[in-house]
Amino acid sequence: MTFRFLSLTTVAALLATAPAARAQTTFSLGLRAGANLANRAGDDPTYLANTGSNSGTATIVVNTQQSYNRQAIIAPQFGAVLDVNFGKLALQPAVLFSQKGVEQTLDATTTTTYSFGSNVFNRSTFTEKLHSTSRANYLEIPVNLVYTTGGDHGFQVFAGPYVAFGLGGRTEIENQGNTTSTNGSGGSSSTNNYYSYGNTFFIYRDTYPGGPVTNSGTGTSGTTNPAPYDANSGAIVARRFDAGLNAGIGYRFRAVQVQLGYGLGLVNQQTGKAPAFSTEPTAYCQRVAQLTATYFFKAGSAL
Repeated sequence: MTFRFLSLTTVAALLATAPAARAQTTFSLGLRAGANLANRAGDDPTYLANTGSNSGTATIVVNTQQSYNRQAIIAPQFGAVLDVNFGKLALQPAVLFSQKGVEQTLDATTTTTYSFGSNVFNRSTFTEKLHSTSRANYLEIPVNLVYTTGGDHGFQVFAGPYVAFGLGGRTEIENQGNTTSTNGSGGSSSTNNYYSYGNTFFIYRDTYPGGPVTNSGTGTSGTTNPAPYDANSGAIVARRFDAGLNAGIGYRFRAVQVQLGYGLGLVNQQTGKAPAFSTEPTAYCQRVAQLTATYFFKAGSAL
């Protein structure tokens, strides 16, 4: 679909220049540098916990509350741009290094209550705060159709598709929390605190690697059931391929072009679940606001 759209865009550019009676086409190469304000769009991830009771003598009830926040990060973009100019219209394919990502915070509190009838004999509260900043590197190839009011100067509007390929990246993770255990309905309690910090590199795959397997609790042959996906399930993974649409406005004065654009990712970057997971990881797509400046070297021409 992306290549079909690109072909139509190219044909539209050529048809739009037909009234110019075979106007001269010029070619120039430019260098681009700028910044991305990168974020993600998608449902909030869920820190899962099951609520229910067992079939034995004790009743076990699990309750989880959570809050989630997603923020944009500032990341670099740079590369080379080819300008194929037909007058006021130009086709601008580019090859760029573009970094994307997101900053996320997840606060979760899980309370597990063990009781016989109405008598509570133990209550355990687990509180955790996860903070992560992900930076994924891409080789991005956008192809924009640009209209400039004065040809080589003036205000611009542009739009076009892009494809991108993952080159790696990393996620910085800070994790802190505590567990408080209370005996009886008002008995003695104890608290254990923990803290961890580290960096995890991106893995590009089509399915989520590994995953926990839970025992069914039958007490016989150890039958296993799929475990739910949760926020602590392991490696940072993503699909290698991305694609979407770019659009925006700009201004050009001879060799210098400044543009403000927005990239709308259309491919879910979260990989599919591992065989041991009973639920899919939360889907997300890339969202990037872009501010760039391009300098074009002296143009060549062709009839």
